[in-house]
Amino acid sequence: MLISLLLAGGVLHKVQPTTDRKAQKQRAEQLAQADWASAATLKALRDIAGAVSEAVTAVVATGFVG
Repeated sequence: MLISLLLAGGVLHKVQPTTDRKAQKQRAEQLAQADWASAATLKALRDIAGAVSEAVTAVVATGFVG
């Protein structure tokens, strides 16, 4: 689950530095897509990732930094 959150947040490379970020992302996606979590959990993670992405976009678009 942590890998999914780090991948969705685009910060996996900050937690585990690497010289091959493309390979790291591919492996993380493989792990995130594995059957270790229920479909409902995966949907919730994707919903969270979408909400975070929308929030970041809104902050950048408005220039608001609180």
